[in-house]
Amino acid sequence: MKKNKPVVAVLSLVFLFIFSSFQFTLSDSLDDYINAKLSNTDEELIIEIHKPGANFGDDQELVWSPNNITEHREMQISIFALHFNQLNQIDTLNLKWIFHSENIDITYSEFNITDYTRNSTNNGMIVTALFTYDEETWSGNYTLVVQLNLSDGSSLSGSSEQIIFKEHDFLLIMNENTGDNFVCSCSQTNFNLTILNSGSSESSFSLTIAYSYVEYKEFSIEIQEAGSGDDEITEETIALSGGESHSVIIKFVPANGILPNRHYTIRPLDVNIIYEADGDENIELFDGILSFKLFSLPEYSQPEAMVKIIDYNYENMFSANSSYIGDNETVYTLGAEHLFLEYDVHNLGYKNAKINLNYSTNLGNIKILYNGLNLTLTEFNEMSNTIQQRGKITFQVFVEIDPEIENTLFELDIKFAAAYVTNTAIRLSYSPLERNDIISSTISNVVFESIDEVRVIPLKIDTSFLDNLTYFENKWSLSCSNVDGFMIVIIGLQSPCNGDNTSLPDNVNATYDIEISVENWNPTQIIDIQISLYHEPSFTLSSLSQRVNISLKLEIQEGNDPVSNETGDNNTIIDEDERDLDVDNDGILDSQDNCLNTKPDAIVDSFGCEVVVQDTSGDTENSDSIAVKSDENEFLSYAIFSVIAIIAIVMLQFYRLKKSKHEQPISSTVNEDTPLPLSNTPYQGLKPVVLQQWTDANGYSWRQMSDEKIMWWNGTDWIPYGKN
Repeated sequence: MKKNKPVVAVLSLVFLFIFSSFQFTLSDSLDDYINAKLSNTDEELIIEIHKPGANFGDDQELVWSPNNITEHREMQISIFALHFNQLNQIDTLNLKWIFHSENIDITYSEFNITDYTRNSTNNGMIVTALFTYDEETWSGNYTLVVQLNLSDGSSLSGSSEQIIFKEHDFLLIMNENTGDNFVCSCSQTNFNLTILNSGSSESSFSLTIAYSYVEYKEFSIEIQEAGSGDDEITEETIALSGGESHSVIIKFVPANGILPNRHYTIRPLDVNIIYEADGDENIELFDGILSFKLFSLPEYSQPEAMVKIIDYNYENMFSANSSYIGDNETVYTLGAEHLFLEYDVHNLGYKNAKINLNYSTNLGNIKILYNGLNLTLTEFNEMSNTIQQRGKITFQVFVEIDPEIENTLFELDIKFAAAYVTNTAIRLSYSPLERNDIISSTISNVVFESIDEVRVIPLKIDTSFLDNLTYFENKWSLSCSNVDGFMIVIIGLQSPCNGDNTSLPDNVNATYDIEISVENWNPTQIIDIQISLYHEPSFTLSSLSQRVNISLKLEIQEGNDPVSNETGDNNTIIDEDERDLDVDNDGILDSQDNCLNTKPDAIVDSFGCEVVVQDTSGDTENSDSIAVKSDENEFLSYAIFSVIAIIAIVMLQFYRLKKSKHEQPISSTVNEDTPLPLSNTPYQGLKPVVLQQWTDANGYSWRQMSDEKIMWWNGTDWIPYGKN
């Protein structure tokens, strides 16, 4: 199938736009700064110069030294473009350096940069590029002109003025500017001090170095020229041109009393730097005693180990004095079959240290993952890995554990030589629940007395006692067994409880009302439901859960709606082998007999039930049986009612004729109050009467009415058969 190229292009643009919305977004204060800059310029771009790592809007670095060392000659050029976004494609980024002499402006250099980054802001984009200038750069004033050439043929431009390259400057470099000026009572320490003329190539200055003669109690200082052997110097003067440097060695010789882990300050040299300008004018660049800070280290130290278990949000720093584990610091493994630990081991001593590991717990198989290798403990130790002064080594530990581990220590010893050992001990346990119930109900059996009844039971959930555990995330959810035909609602959470988990508040301690209703009852069935509480941590899976079981049963009170068979009538279902029998010899086959045990010679009705004649003058609704009329009584009742109706009609007509003689004129229309003729049915509109009543073998009472309806007694009222 061919691709729809326009659709693909549109989707690509949409994706690019969405991606740009997730880029780094600057704060409102930066937007205010940019708006202020834009209000003071007509240029399309805002250009800023910084040292690498600075942010747009930080103080700019506009003064530079031509002959600095390489890392000091790197500029960060930041370019802000208003209303610019990721959809604007840059073709070229052009930089032009313009040198300002006394009489003329000269284009010193011009070139394109292809390596840059783009970051979105609220109202535009910042393009950032790094640029290292040449050590032969002329000293003087410069303007940097930047032009963004876009792929659609358009371009944006801007500039930064007042950039200065100094004619004369210097730089002091101690131990290559590593910042690690460490000493030890165990050994002499040498420091390399370099003084660089970082001014322009045409410049030169005179450097004078002299011993300061400052005395110290804990140590002494010696000065010698680099590469000159052991000869000490007291004072010397050297001429340095732009880009040239001179180095001396500062020897730190410890004496009695130097303590580890202390800061010391040394002032070893008196330095004077004089720049010789035109006309024999001397400009003093520096005159004073140099000062340096040192930090003393022990010869060897106990290993320091940062241990992390990411899945359980565990992080702990171990040192020589950290063997105690608090009661609330157990790591709960939640049914996991292995642990993955990350170790960062630091050497805090002066001398390099070889690391050795010792596994002192018999939990299961253990592996060390280091530099992409999957090693046994023995293989790792045989590598003789060395940690440099104030350095570190990183490795991972994979260990198998019992899914139901209980109160067991994982211990890994880290050794530097034989006497320097740090024990990393972590207490592991499967679950913090033990025998504590966090979910319970005072009701385990619920009886429903009617089909449509709704029952409410209390459900107690208490996880608050787990809140003080450092490495256990106290998050839970509630779920109910999903059985068709019933509904469970958690009233306190206003949500149904079904097969889907319902999240509970953190550290929950509450009693919820659980509302239960059943739609499809089978009276012979007891429904068992489970309400379960599941642990749901953020970083890993958990097998922790607790549940309560509740049984539901329907027990309809006597006198309620009888249970019908599948055909909807009141006939008892008979086995096929018995359907043509008549066990009580009442003339009604058992397949049609509702009363199978009638007395011999008893009078029965068409349902096989005995007919009992009773007095019907009493309160028929409060008695258990009514007298049954015979066929003759039924005819007599019809005749009496017919005679009464005829007499009523004759008397009414006679009354109207007598009255009409006294009323003039006689209306030719029929009065609306004139009763209509009765139908031929003699008892129409009259209350039905009981023609027959009986009680079947199951104890239910029945009536056959004069309007051909069958009624049954539900314990309170006579109601038509088929209704509840």
